[in-house]
Amino acid sequence: PASMQATNVSGEVINGVPGTASERNSKNSADLTGIYLEDNIEARQGTNLIPGLRFDYHNQFGSNWSPSLNLSQDLGDMFKVKAGIARVFKAPNLYQSSEGYLLSTRGNGCPNNVSEGSCYLLGNPDLDPEISVNKEIGLAFALEGYEAGITWFRNDYKNKIVSGTDVLGQTSSGANILQWQNGGKAVVEGLEGNLTVPVIRDTLTWRTNATYMIQSESKDTGNPLSIIPKYTVNTMLDWQVNSKLSANLSWTTYGRQKPRENAEIRKEQNAMSDKEIGAYSIVGIGSNYQLTKDLRLNAGISNLFDKQIYRENDGASTYNEPGRAYYAGVTLSF
Repeated sequence: PASMQATNVSGEVINGVPGTASERNSKNSADLTGIYLEDNIEARQGTNLIPGLRFDYHNQFGSNWSPSLNLSQDLGDMFKVKAGIARVFKAPNLYQSSEGYLLSTRGNGCPNNVSEGSCYLLGNPDLDPEISVNKEIGLAFALEGYEAGITWFRNDYKNKIVSGTDVLGQTSSGANILQWQNGGKAVVEGLEGNLTVPVIRDTLTWRTNATYMIQSESKDTGNPLSIIPKYTVNTMLDWQVNSKLSANLSWTTYGRQKPRENAEIRKEQNAMSDKEIGAYSIVGIGSNYQLTKDLRLNAGISNLFDKQIYRENDGASTYNEPGRAYYAGVTLSF
């Protein structure tokens, strides 16, 4: 890319990286090997323990062990408690870890303290992998085709990889040079629920799932990690017309959505959306036809009534709901 040909003003080394493009390595690769072991242990009748262990080796970031433990406990014939905890490892991608790579933000991603000019993000081979600890506990019900469940979950992150805010130097064209770095902590917490009702057995089934977000934010900025509705409900009627043809009607409702409250990049300072989107719903229809044993056709319409919500400014912290869309597909199994 043209950005990798950029040279800093002095041509001197910046954070250990040569300032002249010809002296930087233009190629990079990464090897990641993983081994996962899991065992299902029936401690006693109705009690199952599922310990797991994953080993990852990254040629740049070394070894990482990620243990997990899940528990399933029957409560009579209809109810079951499930709980789990796991450590999750995520290595930086090549853009973030390649010291010779410069990612251009074209001014849109410059931090607030950079008043003018565009910015380049320099790769950082000294990054630490992102680590999260994921926890959940839930209650499930099942009886003669009826199913229901509710689960609480919480994911705590550390070493989130973010854009640095300190200007390390400038390119010969006057652009600011920053570097990827490990940020602070973040948390995602919420509730998930599901319900399945066999309205007409083997013919018409009603399925619903829902998510309620308790929190999803960066601990450093207080901003949401992404624009996530306070709640989301998906419900579907699935009609098995005959052995080959099925049709479905879906309805999705999204709860209140709030934009970022604190600007993180320069462009957001004058483009923050103060508009809070209220709850809204979209409807879809679809069908599947099993043409042969190995060939299935599908088609449908999403957002049937053409509900549209468009962004009101250039900031990425705003909303966009596309209108009606048509789709069709072919699935070949072999």
